[in-house]
Amino acid sequence: MIGKPVGITLAVYLLTKLRFVRIATNINWIQFFGIGILAGIGFTMSIFVSILAFPDDRMLQDIAKLSVLIASSLAMVIGYIWLKTTSKIKQKKSIQRTEAGI
Repeated sequence: MIGKPVGITLAVYLLTKLRFVRIATNINWIQFFGIGILAGIGFTMSIFVSILAFPDDRMLQDIAKLSVLIASSLAMVIGYIWLKTTSKIKQKKSIQRTEAGI
């Protein structure tokens, strides 16, 4: 829940500073953090690794699978809320700038 958002945001930041990529002007860093949260949804490899990690213990496999599914569900819900909230804030700022004539 923390590693992917931080890693994706830092990677994009470094790539933009090194001028390997350019981000669109209508996207901000808070939204990149939200994209990183949504990246936590991927769970296929985590379930595969949990099966390999506990080959003889079915209960530990099931606990690991359930944990991965819960974390993926949390990432989905939190990521959605994060992006929905930040887009509303961004829209309000845009409207305020338009009304101010900026």
